[in-house]
Amino acid sequence: MFSGFLESYGGFILDGALMTVFLSVVSMVLALILGGVVTAARMSDNLLISGLTKLYIEVIRGLPMLVILSLFFYGLPMLGLNIPKSTLFGVDLDRLIAALTGLTVGESVFVAEIYRSGIQAVDSGQFEGARSIGFNKFQAYRYVIIPQAFKNILPTLGNEFSNNIKSSSQASVIGVADLMFTASTIQGISYKPFQAVIAVGFVYLVFTFSTTRIVAHYERKMNRSAEELTLRDKWDELVQTIKASWKSLLVTAAFIVMIIGTFAFNHRETNTAAGSIEKIQNSGQLGVATNIGYAPYEFYDLSSGHKKAVGVDLAFAKQLANKLQVKLVVKNMNFDSILGTITSGNADIAIAGMTKTKEREKSVDFTQNYVKQINKVVVRKDSAPQYTAIADLAQSSIAVQKSTTQEDVVKEDIKPKQIVALSSLPDAFLNLAQGKVDAVVADDTVADQYIASNSELTYADIDLPGTTETAMALTKGNQSLKAYVDKLIEQDKKDGSFDKWMKTYSALAQKNTGENE
Repeated sequence: MFSGFLESYGGFILDGALMTVFLSVVSMVLALILGGVVTAARMSDNLLISGLTKLYIEVIRGLPMLVILSLFFYGLPMLGLNIPKSTLFGVDLDRLIAALTGLTVGESVFVAEIYRSGIQAVDSGQFEGARSIGFNKFQAYRYVIIPQAFKNILPTLGNEFSNNIKSSSQASVIGVADLMFTASTIQGISYKPFQAVIAVGFVYLVFTFSTTRIVAHYERKMNRSAEELTLRDKWDELVQTIKASWKSLLVTAAFIVMIIGTFAFNHRETNTAAGSIEKIQNSGQLGVATNIGYAPYEFYDLSSGHKKAVGVDLAFAKQLANKLQVKLVVKNMNFDSILGTITSGNADIAIAGMTKTKEREKSVDFTQNYVKQINKVVVRKDSAPQYTAIADLAQSSIAVQKSTTQEDVVKEDIKPKQIVALSSLPDAFLNLAQGKVDAVVADDTVADQYIASNSELTYADIDLPGTTETAMALTKGNQSLKAYVDKLIEQDKKDGSFDKWMKTYSALAQKNTGENE
């Protein structure tokens, strides 16, 4: 089950693992340094400095890491701190610096509190004794207090480093290609969400497990004087450490294998658990996988005073549920998770403006097409004159939504200097508005809404080759539901329902934009 998967995507996972190691190690080293400065300020005799530092610690400690990363990534340009456009390890420098800064700041307050607790745990008589023999305050801390405190805080620092490894996964949200970003990419390519998550989860486990074992080894080493150990003792201790580590690792690996085995045994049944008309009606609900946030297809209508999911796709989904006489259950998720949700049987149908491709048809069945789209290049108005042909985009950076046909168009037809693939299209347009990328490629119906809501954006005078038509995805082999949906799509195309919905929800999306400006 996993051999072919690792053979195909092992290179992706290795690249993501290296980026995760880089983020974790560099940010932790910086956090150790910054944490020391924060600790000194927190323990200062100056009440103003101490009070402001305490406020800083409470604020940072109270914010989720994802919020901190987003604040640095989107906030720095708004403060006029624009990082030069460049790349490091294949990642935009501004994204990498925002990730490192966010992780460093977020971890530094926890490190500072660990330092402070370790220092305060040392008997106060130690400090007084050092001062009495002529040490100044700095020397007392440097030669007496800190060495004893370090011995006490080493296990906690090791645990904090493990937490930092896991926290680094949040950097994927701002486009840093770490392990979680890699997992999302693999899911979008292979439509095998379980295998991707298990693979990167195992790598994370190896990283954190190795960290705790190394820290435990050095903790034991510090607790025993080196002079008391013979060469034989040192060898026996090393052997025991290895044995203990491998025992724990084998137990963990056995547990993972058990999960994989259970999944593989039940996978065939799971794939057929959802989908057929009879099963849908027996369950009393129609599960629809979609990605809300792409007006006019699916978006939240706020004009009524409360959040309500509406759009062309959801209007059809509601119609389908009514005809089947079941409840509509909308499952909102990232676009690159949708087909994995269908193949795993966790939704009956995917309705999310999806285009048929040969690769996707290996995993799911598609209905007939229901909407035709044209791919367009969106740029900022001030740079529009310089883009009049596809060749003009060769040295640009272009943002697209990950795992979409637009990403394929950019890779195959435009071939720009840099492609920034993000989990959501709103993030792509936000990157464009803030000048982090030069252009966004999206279908014209959705792009119209973003241009209507942002006067600084416009279409580039560039015609991309070909058009795309969207269809709905179902569990492979589900012929009864496919035939039923195809018939309903044909009916709605003939009576103009799709055109009517397109006009209605396009107008509603623009109305919402006007009310929220």
